[in-house]
Amino acid sequence: MIVFCTIGVIGFVVLLISLLIGELAEHGGDIVHEFGDHDVGHEVEHGHGGPSFFSMRIIAALMTGFGGAGAIARYYELSYPIASVIGIASGFALAFVVYSIVKVLYKQQATSGHALTELVGKTAKVSVGIPEGAAGEITLTHKGATVCEPARSSDGKAVKCGDIVTIKAVVGDTVVISKGGEAR
Repeated sequence: MIVFCTIGVIGFVVLLISLLIGELAEHGGDIVHEFGDHDVGHEVEHGHGGPSFFSMRIIAALMTGFGGAGAIARYYELSYPIASVIGIASGFALAFVVYSIVKVLYKQQATSGHALTELVGKTAKVSVGIPEGAAGEITLTHKGATVCEPARSSDGKAVKCGDIVTIKAVVGDTVVISKGGEAR
């Protein structure tokens, strides 16, 4: 029974840690990623269609179910092979439930993420004036969301707050704009 309890406790602790770190980390699992977690936080970036059944959270849930059900079976004096089969079945059932919940949550998450290059050619409004030779900020609507990005003028001249500009290029994380709302 000690073996089942140990596996169940380890699985539960790992599940709690991965959930806590996933909630606390800016990217929903930065630290856990080092241990092989490819859960909800990274799917958009890697192009996956949802959480992996082999993520740390799902495997931890499987371990928790296996250990817990196996320990309960041993408590009722079932043999180790029968307790193991019950543990495996319960572990997969719990893992499937957790996977289903995570998948539903993944489908409901929204993202306003975009590549800066998608903004080239778009018209924007200067929301923070751009001083001569320095950076300011532009605001526009892209994919239904308001987007604010750091901006510099293409000719290095100052651009006033409220001016309409066109995004001409992207340099690093800054858009390069020119005055006027003409398309590229």
